[in-house]
Amino acid sequence: MNAWRGDGGRDARGWVSLGDFARHVALEVPRPAALRNQEQHPEVFPPLSELGARGAFPLAKTR
Repeated sequence: MNAWRGDGGRDARGWVSLGDFARHVALEVPRPAALRNQEQHPEVFPPLSELGARGAFPLAKTR
């Protein structure tokens, strides 16, 4: 949920992009899973490196 709130980044107008969201989830999800002796490694398909400008697609507006 924190990624939707902009914890992973947002633009000057408060929009969270697909790239911001995916990067935040990829970095933050494995840590709490490891605390529970689990492995979780979220992925975006196609990979962000292949999305180009589509990675800037706005997903959520923060306050």
